Amino acid sequence: MIFLVINQKRTASELPGKIQSAMRCACVALLLALVPAALATTYTFNQTASGTYNWSAASGSISSVPVSASTNTLTFGNGSLAASVAVVAYNDISNPPFLLNGLNVTYAGPTSGTAPTLTIQGNQLAFTNNGATAPTIVFNTTGTVKPSVTITNNIQLQNDVAVTATTDCFITGLLSGPGGLTKSGAGTIRFDGNSTSYAGAIGVSAGTLQIGNATSGSASLGTGTITLSGSGSFTIRKTSSETVSNTITGTTTGTVSFQPIGNGANIVYTLNKVTGFTFLVQSMS
Repeated sequence: MIFLVINQKRTASELPGKIQSAMRCACVALLLALVPAALATTYTFNQTASGTYNWSAASGSISSVPVSASTNTLTFGNGSLAASVAVVAYNDISNPPFLLNGLNVTYAGPTSGTAPTLTIQGNQLAFTNNGATAPTIVFNTTGTVKPSVTITNNIQLQNDVAVTATTDCFITGLLSGPGGLTKSGAGTIRFDGNSTSYAGAIGVSAGTLQIGNATSGSASLGTGTITLSGSGSFTIRKTSSETVSNTITGTTTGTVSFQPIGNGANIVYTLNKVTGFTFLVQSMS
């Protein structure tokens, strides 16, 4: 037990300078720790019937109208989607981009039948830090027949984003912004946007990062370095010709696979941009 004996009362202004400074720092630290937690809000999209649902219409589809803010998180998945259900969540919130710190997709699917679909579309999304908390994206659908998830929004990465994908997702919008992207989890993220001006660093430690899904047209992840580690893999799967401008590096137990599909499809890549492993070139009919 410690006893503190005070022989003389002093006002704050009479305390030694070092003590005053320490008190101010402690107060600031306390405020920084408490304020973000008090302001953070999670908006949950809970629609399970087929249809297109605007974010601005909270009734029956989302817990409340979401607010664009660096402290907020959107969760899609309060419930199960039956076979063949097609849900579209449309971001019609004005003054884009829509700021957020987290996005979670956790819908459950049926035990049998055709996979249900969730499509997130509309105005641009911008992922940004909430103070010291970096932005995150989580794809973790469940069920015997997992829902198919597609995001068509353009995506701005204002800070580095950690993506955990235990299940698959298809992203067709354009990437932009100074932030990088790291992917973990066993799932596959397929990009089909032509993000030629994006220069952020990309890391893959598990699962697969893929350009295209047997699709045609231009697609790109820009010019940033793609670093593979752990069991991370990188694949290009296109029915049209593709030029890859990224440097691919790292050490992985996964694969780098180029899969031009059909006659006339070619993938152009500079070999001296590959370091640390070999890769597969597969001609797919």
